[in-house]
Amino acid sequence: MAQREYKPQFDEFSADFLLERMLSRIDEFRDKREGSIIYDAMAPASVELSLVYMTLDWILKNTFGDTADRTGLIAIAKDRALTPFPANQAIVKGEFNIEIPINARFNFDNLNFMVTKFLEYKKDYYYYELICEEYGEVGNVPHGKLIPIDSIRNLKHAFIVGVIRPGEEEEDTEDFRERYFRHIHTNAYGGNIDQYLDWCHAIEGVGGVKVYPVWNGGGTVKIVFSDSKFNVPSKELIGKVQEVLDPVANQQKGYGLAPIGHLVTVEGVKKREIKISLNVTLQSGGSKDGLDEKIKNLLEPYFLQMRKEWEKEKSTVIRISKLESLILDIEGVVDIFNTKLEGFERNGVLEENEIAFLSAVVVNE
Repeated sequence: MAQREYKPQFDEFSADFLLERMLSRIDEFRDKREGSIIYDAMAPASVELSLVYMTLDWILKNTFGDTADRTGLIAIAKDRALTPFPANQAIVKGEFNIEIPINARFNFDNLNFMVTKFLEYKKDYYYYELICEEYGEVGNVPHGKLIPIDSIRNLKHAFIVGVIRPGEEEEDTEDFRERYFRHIHTNAYGGNIDQYLDWCHAIEGVGGVKVYPVWNGGGTVKIVFSDSKFNVPSKELIGKVQEVLDPVANQQKGYGLAPIGHLVTVEGVKKREIKISLNVTLQSGGSKDGLDEKIKNLLEPYFLQMRKEWEKEKSTVIRISKLESLILDIEGVVDIFNTKLEGFERNGVLEENEIAFLSAVVVNE
């Protein structure tokens, strides 16, 4: 639920209005002109009273969850044991040619990362988890060369090769408001769908979530999710969610959040790359140079929005009419025709647990 605009109830009670009303209650035969004793006594009082009315407006605005500002909303939500999700640190995957000591620190640009966990040895390289020392999205570095802060003998290869858990900023006010009202309007209890949604959304790094009860017989539950940047989650994040809900080593025994008897399977969403080809008519003198990249940059936010909405939709539908309407906003584009999505006859209807990524745009000659 979006924030509803609050209409002030006491807007008219300005200092001038209050002073005029106060003076109107004084007998006419008394001197109440500006500069008189009565006027000078009432003028400061009217200012203070106007501040009282402003405070009353603030109290009314912040009494209700749909009009409250962030401070008021946090206070209201505390009654339901809800607080905004705090900012967290990104965890990335590091690739090295030698074994690295735990707590070793590395630098990338203006960021520092610390080794926290050994992951695996594979194809002559050692892989580790590294946590960014800065909080928030700034640490979401998918690729980059690491420089050791302290000298490490024989180190010749040190790179970030992926994001395991995206770093997040503190929960946005409107996202928190939506979660607050969802908590009011749903009945999360006893391992039902709403409770699984709440459990998953509370795990750091998790974005959209779908819950499939009884998907493989009685007592089975399947969780499919995207990461907090609405991308395909890493296998490490999938493993973490599995561990929190129903650890593989002790499944159905109640060692995770899932109730005893629930067999939980956790999977990540699948990536579906979309290639778009189209013909365009340009204004006289227009050039197609760089147009494909311009169109791709324009459409990326639309694809991101579809990934954000995946949780609430049965399946994602990429509509050609929507794509064309966006492209027509590009200066110099007069008409669009023969728009095609590779692999689809018309609109792109994805499978239930696929999310769309725009891989390429081809403007035909």
